[in-house]
Amino acid sequence: MIGREKPDGETMSKLQEWAEDSRFGSSVIWAAGVVGAICILALVLAAFRIANDPGDTVPPLAGTTGEPGFTVTPDTTRLSPQRRLRTAWILEEGVKARSEPGLNLPAVETLTRWTEVRWVEEDSNWDKVRLENGKELWIESRFLTFTKPANLDNPTPAEQEVIDFYQAVARKDYNRAYGYLAGPWKEQLSFDRFVDGYSHVISLRTEIANVVELAAERYQVDVAMVADEQGLDADYLGSYVVEKVGEEKWEMQSGVLRRQ
Repeated sequence: MIGREKPDGETMSKLQEWAEDSRFGSSVIWAAGVVGAICILALVLAAFRIANDPGDTVPPLAGTTGEPGFTVTPDTTRLSPQRRLRTAWILEEGVKARSEPGLNLPAVETLTRWTEVRWVEEDSNWDKVRLENGKELWIESRFLTFTKPANLDNPTPAEQEVIDFYQAVARKDYNRAYGYLAGPWKEQLSFDRFVDGYSHVISLRTEIANVVELAAERYQVDVAMVADEQGLDADYLGSYVVEKVGEEKWEMQSGVLRRQ
């Protein structure tokens, strides 16, 4: 039968040749497939890099260059935050603002009471402020407050005591600020600790939120403050007990300033 016959020599040679050619062809096809897959992968990666490359429009930050495939996070603690201006208010009606400090210069703006401004700098008895329209003008320091009272028309004596206290802190006159504290409070809070506590809080906005009468001529004055901490807002709440001592003098008997 044909199925049992052995191929002759010529037929066997053809079969071997075909088998060898088939193995060689399969190898070629397999190799070509691998090369093609590599090329496609390379094209995909190249397209991904191009799509995610910001180009040269943004220079790299110092310290962000690392080895390929690694991300180096910049040390933001060494970056100086942009200076933020403190909020202040005009104390009286019809305050004259000038282009330079000096009463001999003509006024270029007239400001109304409780106009909100941004404090820029001080020079002797003058303060440069930035108005809402962006102008930077000079006014006399006595017409500017860094603390807005709860009672705009007629601040209570207790409020005024806290306002004067925060005014001294804002001006970095810590000796005067410490003088508003009553004797027993000073015994518990040394001057060095007082300065260390308040000198590290840079107030951006300070307002008296509430005044509560605790007893005759004794009040609790609550202060809401927004402070600048490394360029970010931080809310603080201060609470002070103010009491009349003698016929005219008021003193801050106790107080606390807490971060919210």
